[in-house]
Amino acid sequence: MTASLKKSIMNEANIPIGAKISFKRNNITIPNIATRIDTNNDYIQCNDLKYIQQHKIINQQPHAQNDFSIFTLAGLALVILKTETSRKSNHGVDGGAYFTYKRTDGIEMTINEWRSYYKNAPNQNEYLNSCKSISVSDNSFERNLIYFGAPGTGKSYTLKGDKKELFNQNRNNSDEHFDNLIDINQVEQVTFHPDYSYADFVGCYKPVSEGDTIKYQYILGPFLRILKNALTYTNKKYLLIIEEINRANIAAVFGDIFQLLDRDKSGRSEYFITPSDEIKKALNTEQSLIKDKLYIPSNMYIWATMNSADQGVFPMDTAFKRRWSFKYLDINSGEDKIQNEITTLSLNNNLNQTINWNNLRHAINNKLTEIGINEDKLLGSYFLKPDLLTTEKFKDAFKNKVLMYLFEDAAKHKGEILFKEYQKRFSTILKDFDERGINIFNFSTDNIIISEYGKDANL
Repeated sequence: MTASLKKSIMNEANIPIGAKISFKRNNITIPNIATRIDTNNDYIQCNDLKYIQQHKIINQQPHAQNDFSIFTLAGLALVILKTETSRKSNHGVDGGAYFTYKRTDGIEMTINEWRSYYKNAPNQNEYLNSCKSISVSDNSFERNLIYFGAPGTGKSYTLKGDKKELFNQNRNNSDEHFDNLIDINQVEQVTFHPDYSYADFVGCYKPVSEGDTIKYQYILGPFLRILKNALTYTNKKYLLIIEEINRANIAAVFGDIFQLLDRDKSGRSEYFITPSDEIKKALNTEQSLIKDKLYIPSNMYIWATMNSADQGVFPMDTAFKRRWSFKYLDINSGEDKIQNEITTLSLNNNLNQTINWNNLRHAINNKLTEIGINEDKLLGSYFLKPDLLTTEKFKDAFKNKVLMYLFEDAAKHKGEILFKEYQKRFSTILKDFDERGINIFNFSTDNIIISEYGKDANL
């Protein structure tokens, strides 16, 4: 389904092919409802025809119905199409064919007002840029989000794909392509560990050399660095990624920043804290960003990964959890990508086993579940990365990653049930594997071993 907007507005606003259009009603935004498809006309393609027809959002005269926001590929709201009459359409919703630009200072102008102002503006380019630099309140992504699941469920992989979509890119784009399209300062990434502290995360005084002298200077940590950028450039999105968030003492690392994690409907901190003089000075070096209140703006996102199966991690209290959304990845997330992965094990005595890795993973998980092992200890789809499933790499990867994990962690006290011949020594298991391959496990291998050939194929 396609529709044409009556006013020729998209070219004036330099809205490119592929610009996403979101429908807005009662402060609720349905993202990516339509896409611009023609540079010569204001034609849009409806992406969710069933939803559009059900709610009568667009008919052959979309200019006469409802509110729309048009987003560019960079995620900036260039144009807001807004109803400004009290006339009712046939469907009982507000009509009107008025288009409104929303500037960074919050002032809205109709298309005719904008044309008049732009025509007479002292600096037309500066004004045109101001119309393009809109602070976007995008509620299609969670501001505080933790990805969690068993080992190898693809938490970092999924976060990486979501990160690309957050910045309005295809999640399958290469990392190099992604890096070339965004400002390098829009993403900060840090990994927590047991010795990580508030000073590392937020900031602290550090010695800095100036010529022959050493002085102490307040150095911003990753949190304040990206916060400063988000406060400075409100037209851009900023993302702080925390890997292994529960491997540090979270309460100590976040400190008073914890209070800022409560967000209101717009995505901005619902509560404020009073910043120290050092933080105020550090954030206000180029321009005055804060006065007596520190907050997280709506264009700043904090995403983290958490592996609850790790031993020795710090507990996360309920108050902290309540301020986050959680995205659970189950053990079979993404298994479609490895469903048909076939590899060959070259063992001693010229024995070769051709196996289906995903079926083997399922069999191991089923056995672990049978003997009472919790789900967060099972093997996820990405426990072995796809590049390790080749004949050249699989044997060593299976021994050094899968067997070691089962012996030292997941089946540490249940080895005699999981393995046919278990002598409480890892070296014995490895030697047995080199001789018999997958047959070391105490379960049927009928749907795992596709073919087995060699001198000792019947072991």
